[in-house]
Amino acid sequence: MVEQMRTLCAKYALHQVSFPVRACFAEDSTATLSVLLESDPNFSLTLWTGKMDIFNRRKLESKLDLSRVFVDFSNFADKPDERDAFGC
Repeated sequence: MVEQMRTLCAKYALHQVSFPVRACFAEDSTATLSVLLESDPNFSLTLWTGKMDIFNRRKLESKLDLSRVFVDFSNFADKPDERDAFGC
């Protein structure tokens, strides 16, 4: 999927691209998202949450290049034992 995203951006000569990713799904996809970020210096992520989503913010912070990540968090939990309470 990363290669498809890169190809699509190249096809339309898109230079600055921020891919929106729901934070609770990004948590288990940090390796793939890191490959995407490393594939082009003009790519970034915009992590967002639903109102009731719970996820491990610290895991995301430790696994992703935060200089290329924008956040739109309406609600989050730092405690891993709470992350399955709602949402994803």
